[in-house]
Amino acid sequence: MSGRDQVPMLRDDPLVTIAVPTFNRAPLLKECVAAALAQTYEQIEVLVSDNASTDETRQVMTEFADNRLRTVCQQTNNGMLPNWNACLAEARGDYIIFVPDDDRPAPWLVRKCVELVRRQPDIPIVITLSDLYAASFGTVGAARTSGSIATGIVEGTEILSEFLMDRITVTMCGIMMRVDMLRTSGGIPGYYGHTADLAAWVPMLFLGKAGFVNEACATFRFHSDSQTCR
Repeated sequence: MSGRDQVPMLRDDPLVTIAVPTFNRAPLLKECVAAALAQTYEQIEVLVSDNASTDETRQVMTEFADNRLRTVCQQTNNGMLPNWNACLAEARGDYIIFVPDDDRPAPWLVRKCVELVRRQPDIPIVITLSDLYAASFGTVGAARTSGSIATGIVEGTEILSEFLMDRITVTMCGIMMRVDMLRTSGGIPGYYGHTADLAAWVPMLFLGKAGFVNEACATFRFHSDSQTCR
């Protein structure tokens, strides 16, 4: 990322943790970490939680020389959701975005979210949209954008209504949440299985105002080895 690409910092800008939980996906992880470090908002940390991988994950991580990158290594594989919560426990940021190793943040993801936090610093969550990449076909489906909500600060329940009516494409890799509030609520609940991400972010939309970015800021990847497909 060149100096021309970086967005000037403001004094009260938050530190944002991009959390990357990973297990045995070294090639995908390398692309994911590179994308996370390419953010045009510089005040980030990229936190990789390696869930006791047995492939080339550790070697891949040594290829990056960036003081914004940290890696924590789990001694044993503790499962997908506990590894997400390990990311939350280790996060140093004011906000966190979970980007699994097979998904990709756009370079403008954090910047778009922080622009809304600058307008209203107490919002607990910012929702952006996600494109959908089908790996088996090599095709990208564009995110569904809202025809009724513009980018800005809106009632969280308005965003939820659009999501439940399937009018917008929202995935975990495009959501920025307040770290302290997510910790207070118990983190990622393990008892909801593959809807645990929804159980983590949906309640924040009932707290009042929320940020909404009506454009794609991340790409969610469908492939045969994904937990979603399984």
